[in-house]
Amino acid sequence: MPLADSTFEAKPDMAKLSPRLNDILNSLPLAAGMRVLEVGCGPGVLARAMASRIGEGHVFGIDRSARAI
Repeated sequence: MPLADSTFEAKPDMAKLSPRLNDILNSLPLAAGMRVLEVGCGPGVLARAMASRIGEGHVFGIDRSARAI
């Protein structure tokens, strides 16, 4: 099973977040410094958005599809 670390430097383009993913992002109780595991991250759009919200924390995304990551 492929694994991908979603730690990144640049902020994601929030305009690329679908309304569904934006609703999910806004419903999560994210806080600075958190450690988050996203199972089924696909290309990592939501993982990158979560990472921008938690700052110095870590987001780790996994997906069973190597093509998705």
